[in-house]
Amino acid sequence: MDSFEDELEELIDYFSARSASREYIHVDMRWTVVVLARQTLQRLRTAETREDTLRGNVQALTETLAEYNDHQERLEEDLQEARRAKEEAKQRVDQVAAAEADKKIVTYENRLRQAAEAHHKLEASLAARSAELVKVAKAVSTIGMSVAEAARDSPVTMEALIRGFRSAGFTLTAGGSVVRALKNHPDYSIRALTRDPTKPAAQALAAEGIEVVKGDVSNKEDVRKAFEGAYGVFAVTDYWGRRIEKKEDGDFEVEQGRVMVDVAKELKTPHFIYSSLPDAAALTSNKITTMHHYQNKHAVQTYAHQNLPTTSTFVYPGYYNSNFAAYGWVHKDGDGTVVFTLPMDYGHLPLVDLETDLGRAVVRLFELGPDATAGKVYAIMEGLVPIRDIPKTFTAVTDIPSRYEPMDDSVFLERMEKAVGKTGAEDLLAMFKLYQDYGFAEEEAMENGRRLGIEYTSFGDWVQKTKFMQG
Repeated sequence: MDSFEDELEELIDYFSARSASREYIHVDMRWTVVVLARQTLQRLRTAETREDTLRGNVQALTETLAEYNDHQERLEEDLQEARRAKEEAKQRVDQVAAAEADKKIVTYENRLRQAAEAHHKLEASLAARSAELVKVAKAVSTIGMSVAEAARDSPVTMEALIRGFRSAGFTLTAGGSVVRALKNHPDYSIRALTRDPTKPAAQALAAEGIEVVKGDVSNKEDVRKAFEGAYGVFAVTDYWGRRIEKKEDGDFEVEQGRVMVDVAKELKTPHFIYSSLPDAAALTSNKITTMHHYQNKHAVQTYAHQNLPTTSTFVYPGYYNSNFAAYGWVHKDGDGTVVFTLPMDYGHLPLVDLETDLGRAVVRLFELGPDATAGKVYAIMEGLVPIRDIPKTFTAVTDIPSRYEPMDDSVFLERMEKAVGKTGAEDLLAMFKLYQDYGFAEEEAMENGRRLGIEYTSFGDWVQKTKFMQG
């Protein structure tokens, strides 16, 4: 069964570096896959242990039954010998010998009856253990496959989906927050673009009153069907939906973004909100040029601004609190101390509670409308939090000792390359250097976010809400 374990381990590694942690915060269905995979892996290992135990039980019962068969055969032989002895004693008219033979016959018959009862119980136990073994063996052979298959053939695209309100689109990453916020709003309805509307995840969306449309965000006609009749669209492109070994591996993100912009322009969609990121090269005076997921999203932003100048609005989501768990950048030492570790010696993180704050912000932007927000950029975050203050806040909230330890760049690259590819790892490292030396975004975007009129969740409140690292 090692292949299934390997498959699940690979699945966990692959998606852990791409998704917010569903263990602490319900954000990303890909992380749901990770958690399910971990749970399934545990069940798989438990089942394998049980299978080994049952195999041992079945083997022991089989051997015991064989011994009882031999024992019964010997008792049968002894009984037959006692009966012959009785007949011979009768022929000799030897009452003493006959009486002695009768005693042996009664004894052997009792022993045979007891052996038969024990044999029957052993057979029943063996049958039960064998049946359980068949079920467990079958579970072991299938338990990981459904989750792995579900992850690979997820009905909702893992790359880039669209969502909005009044028949807009849907995504499973940052958009999950937006979908929940819109779904809870009495005036909004949501349309989801899915590769297979018959799959369970798509059916679950439909059960929640979300219109499900078959299609792919890379296909212009599919996007047109999703956007048709929509008042607003909240659009996301997912750079991390694929392994990024070289820069060109992420070029699809720009292409998909342009498809959505083109369709919104053709349909004259009243309000188009795009989840973007700052121009890292401009922020750093071209000192950091390897942040392709930033540059790609900003290229889509520029294209949208050019083609939808009066109807497009942009948000810059900060660093998700849940990434601490998803990426494994927090662990416990042997003494129980919680250790936060990132490739930053100093600097600040633009922390955001993705589950609630992004959704509330986007709903607010839709409420304000394009007349008030078109062409503007809003940084969605609680603020720039000093990296070394994060464990202090954690300890203040939980009473659990914690500390911050900078991670060596080479260790970070080695770890992340396995998860997201060589260029992807370099991309993420550059992001943390941006946080360390330059901040997050232009001041105007951050000021716009502060003035949006929503109450952002603090890191401390998020820790309390999610019980992060407290289990």
